[in-house]
Amino acid sequence: MTRHLYGFALLVGLAVPAAGGAQAVQNATLRQAQLAYDNLEYRQVLSLARAALRERLTGPERARAYELLGSRTAPWIRSSKPWMRSSRWY
Repeated sequence: MTRHLYGFALLVGLAVPAAGGAQAVQNATLRQAQLAYDNLEYRQVLSLARAALRERLTGPERARAYELLGSRTAPWIRSSKPWMRSSRWY
């Protein structure tokens, strides 16, 4: 029983630092867009997130930029669900 408890504690100990590092945004423009979002400055969020998408981003950073812009702007949403392109569904 104690062997299982030690194994579980080891897994949790390894998983927590990995989850915390995945949230860090390295791109300065995307960081500014996140701060503007937190401060409810949505016009600035739109311009900064669009500017960040023109820069080199990692996969999670690119996904966060699209989240800040709204899900309808993500290219995989538009291409994978053609019924969402119609304005009558909104």
